[in-house]
Amino acid sequence: GVLSAGRDPASLVGYLELHIEQGPVLEYAGIDIGIVTGIVGASSFLLVFEGEARHAGTTPMDARRDAALGAAAFVVGVREVVTCDFPGCVATVGDIATEPGSFNVVPGRARLRLECRSLDGAQLDRLEEALVGRAHAEAEAFGLDVAVERVGRVEPVPTDPHVRGALAVAAAALGLSTMELSSGAGHDAQSLAAATPIGMVFVPSLGGVSHDPAEQTAWEDCLDGANVLLHAAVELARAARPPSL
Repeated sequence: GVLSAGRDPASLVGYLELHIEQGPVLEYAGIDIGIVTGIVGASSFLLVFEGEARHAGTTPMDARRDAALGAAAFVVGVREVVTCDFPGCVATVGDIATEPGSFNVVPGRARLRLECRSLDGAQLDRLEEALVGRAHAEAEAFGLDVAVERVGRVEPVPTDPHVRGALAVAAAALGLSTMELSSGAGHDAQSLAAATPIGMVFVPSLGGVSHDPAEQTAWEDCLDGANVLLHAAVELARAARPPSL
């Protein structure tokens, strides 16, 4: 059965993953292979700003508790918090919905979906705190209430230095240029890191486009990435082989 299909992590040498970069760094730099140093952690929240729905024509501007105003100020504030105090991190409000959602009604509620990412767990803690604090500050400024619900969190993980070294050696043997870079997107390797050393190879994404019909990576780059993965896997397996074999 499924529960008996587990494998002893001690029997694993490591986990290697090949992926398109999903960003423009390798293409812009003219580099063949990206060797991933770590995978970001991500936190997600649902925020609800609560004001009062009132007639838009008869309610003066200074008498409103407009939830959309608080939400808009918070969206701008998210960018300010990250760019000013958390370089290297990202945060995104990916969805906003106001209620009741009519031309002639001041919004009484605004729902937002917020995500933030960092390569460092402690920094992700601080970023979360700063963003939630900004939400409460904007709510107070516009006479609103705000509720913040955590939806999920995935911890950041570094890749294994030994595995990174094997990838670099493999790329050099194949005459391919390399650079180290972090992964701003989550990957399967993130889940396997608790069980075995991980390493990742990135190949260039044309225009940095991903999860879109325009996503494209040159076949030659795919081939180069597969060869780096193969050579590194063979070397890691050879190094782990008992002397008697």
